[in-house]
Amino acid sequence: MDERDWRIIEILNRNARISNIEIAKNLGISEGTVRHRIQKMLNDGVIKNFTVSLGSGALTSIILVKVRTEDSAKVLLELRRRFSEIYELSGSYDFSVRIISQRLDQINKAADTIRSIDGVKETDTLIRLV
Repeated sequence: MDERDWRIIEILNRNARISNIEIAKNLGISEGTVRHRIQKMLNDGVIKNFTVSLGSGALTSIILVKVRTEDSAKVLLELRRRFSEIYELSGSYDFSVRIISQRLDQINKAADTIRSIDGVKETDTLIRLV
């Protein structure tokens, strides 16, 4: 990846619906070059998907998860089975799970689900306020 690829990613991060033609105009390159670079980043796994940013009607939370060391792989598999956005962490927590929901009770239900997984020692739920 070079500087041009990173610029394409920055533009897509601001607006995932922008056309390749508009990206090309912004960068002073051809639409074909943009299309080719985006396709290569998709094929290489650099870009996983295109997404939507939610406004104030949605709650975003991060549930931090601490597990018993010997159960780490098993818990990770179970988290991946149940949730789509999981991150492995270094530090005092082992994983984080990002939850986007309309209601607080749905976030609480997700936290309860995570706590019910055998091997989970502790969770901490962080809710984005702004």
